[in-house]
Amino acid sequence: MSGLVLRGRGRAATFAGVTAVSAVLFAAAHTPAVMLLFGLERVADIPFALALELLLINGSLSVVAAHFLRSRGFLAAAGAHFWADVGWHVVWGLISGA
Repeated sequence: MSGLVLRGRGRAATFAGVTAVSAVLFAAAHTPAVMLLFGLERVADIPFALALELLLINGSLSVVAAHFLRSRGFLAAAGAHFWADVGWHVVWGLISGA
């Protein structure tokens, strides 16, 4: 069955499904960092708005990286992650004074 999917039929739907799962997992992988930054001890302590922001920002980056992976290759996807980190941690850090 997987050979049939990878040969064309259902390929776009499979990629979309994998991208969605990857986006959720990528966002979830950033949960410990958010908890550390805000001094939270349990996942349940994360405010809903912050959890939504975590999902939207990281999930969106994951979708962009998946697009780059499919259209331009692994280095483009890794580059998207790298430059997003530079933008967030370096530039935003300088602007906000953090």
